[in-house]
Amino acid sequence: MNMGVVKYQLEMIKPDVYQGEITLPVCAEDSMTWYGTISNGETDIKAALRMTAR
Repeated sequence: MNMGVVKYQLEMIKPDVYQGEITLPVCAEDSMTWYGTISNGETDIKAALRMTAR
């Protein structure tokens, strides 16, 4: 399911270390994986976040 595109800004907290907060939509399924790309404008890194119900 495509949930659209959302962009978040990461903050550099020390050289080569970045952090930020994201908000993920609630999913009605027992599990869901969100896929994204982290980019500095030159290099892209693919990322995945997995959610499972307990």
